[in-house]
Amino acid sequence: MISLNFIHYDDDRYAYVYAHTKREMLTMLDQIDRIAKRMKTGDDTGVALVSPDYWPLPWYFRNYKRVGYYQQIVPTSEPIIIGSTSQAEQLKSTFGDRYQLLSSGLNEDGSYPLRPGVDLLLYVRRDVAR
Repeated sequence: MISLNFIHYDDDRYAYVYAHTKREMLTMLDQIDRIAKRMKTGDDTGVALVSPDYWPLPWYFRNYKRVGYYQQIVPTSEPIIIGSTSQAEQLKSTFGDRYQLLSSGLNEDGSYPLRPGVDLLLYVRRDVAR
């Protein structure tokens, strides 16, 4: 039981595991922290979550003061946008000229696995990505 709950909690081979997140999601959070540090805005960095599925990201962003949970694509100029792979085409057409996809390097589409069946895309405003 300890192995299942604390070590293999995100292993798809175990059908009855309750897990909030995949470990790879932490890579996305590390990227965001690095961007915030580079911008010198820290926890005041703006993040727009436009994905309909984002739980448990509010816990991980609890120290960030400017996070919006929109659950749909909305007009924004925040430096960071997080969307779902199911929104990929709309994200690209809406933000592609001003934002750059920051690939995870974990898979072909550059997404960050949040939990089984939910993969997120990280977009960074082009003036910030440089």
